Amino acid sequence: MLEEIQRHKESARAVSMLFYVLFFNTVIESFLLFFDDRFSIILSQLLLNGSYIVFVFLSLKKVKKPPHMKTISVLLVLFIVCSLFSSSPITSFNYLLKFGIPFFFYIIGYNLISSKELFNYFISKIWLFFGYFTIYIVIVNVFGIGEGIYSGGLKAGYYSLNGLYVPTFSTLFFIFFYRRIQTRKERILGLLFAIATITILVLLLKRTLILLVAIGLVFYLFKTISVKRIFQTIVLGVIFVLIGFYFREQLTESFDARSSRFSGEYNVAEEGRFTEIIFLFDYMSNKPTSLIFGTGEVFNDRETVSRIYGVDREAHNSYIRIFWSAGFVGLAIFLLLYFQQFKMARKGYRYFKAQADFELSHLFFFVTLFICMRFLNDFSSGITYLSYNAFSLIIIGGSFQILKNSFVGNTPLSTTANEARHIDKSTNL
Repeated sequence: MLEEIQRHKESARAVSMLFYVLFFNTVIESFLLFFDDRFSIILSQLLLNGSYIVFVFLSLKKVKKPPHMKTISVLLVLFIVCSLFSSSPITSFNYLLKFGIPFFFYIIGYNLISSKELFNYFISKIWLFFGYFTIYIVIVNVFGIGEGIYSGGLKAGYYSLNGLYVPTFSTLFFIFFYRRIQTRKERILGLLFAIATITILVLLLKRTLILLVAIGLVFYLFKTISVKRIFQTIVLGVIFVLIGFYFREQLTESFDARSSRFSGEYNVAEEGRFTEIIFLFDYMSNKPTSLIFGTGEVFNDRETVSRIYGVDREAHNSYIRIFWSAGFVGLAIFLLLYFQQFKMARKGYRYFKAQADFELSHLFFFVTLFICMRFLNDFSSGITYLSYNAFSLIIIGGSFQILKNSFVGNTPLSTTANEARHIDKSTNL
């Protein structure tokens, strides 16, 4: 009994340390635009994550291999080989590290978050992500620090777009798992910061972030519909209307800064992230082999895209960046990984729902939705955002371990032998 308690304490400490590594990642990225030369930011992030990864792998007695590692390994090897042909190896290597390091966190999440109790412990701290974000945004706007994402809009300090995904998704996690937060104080603080974060995201008028929040809230209401929930929704709606009225000047300024995006003459098909797909595909078509294996310029698309548009920018779409870097082969493997993750998450939801385990079925309902939202979000970008992808893959890896542990020495009567074998195979049992 004492040994079991000790193991639980050690597991909780390991999950707590994991959380704070992810938290410091987001803090680092909140100052990304402060430096003209991002070498110091890149170096600090690599040192933080690299040293932590080495520490964890050395401390684990046995490293458990999560599902779909063959797909991930093939994808990483392909990118490494393709990067050997890059005209700017340092650029490709930098982005390749940001792309590859989160997969180590996928393994770490699978090994450390091995039970729903540890998952709940992780979730109980998640409000700190968007709590920090709220306080940060208030400070930079009160003191006029940094710049807005769009000229004339709400200031985002030194955040770049990549830093905004973690507070967005962590807010949705908090809302979905509100009842699992351990203390009343954390629940109240988290709820206040969640309302503030959603308000800030609306004021920023970044359409992708607003869409993600809207999708998450709609599915949350769909999953938890009740008279009580309808009443709570009405109350929150009134609160947001009052907040909107209070911040009407800031909202007007933000809307004016983005007015072209909301005008009747605006055509989404003419937006850069869509037209760049056509331009880059045509550019690659001049050398047909690049359509199969990519240009060799792994994630080094900025120079080409900037030349096409006459401004400094990289491709704003993860799928075209994958295609540019590794062609149809790389894109097919990347999409396969998404399909495999979705399939397993959906399997977990259906299984726990059949077992009437409402806590775990709710977990896998959200993980399935989360994977779908990540897929949607990649049309906007995000493939080389280290903290966002590390955060995401920790959650996905941990949930897959919980699913696997449910089948160790336990084949439920409601699951047929063939279904059990299929699930065991897909979880690498």
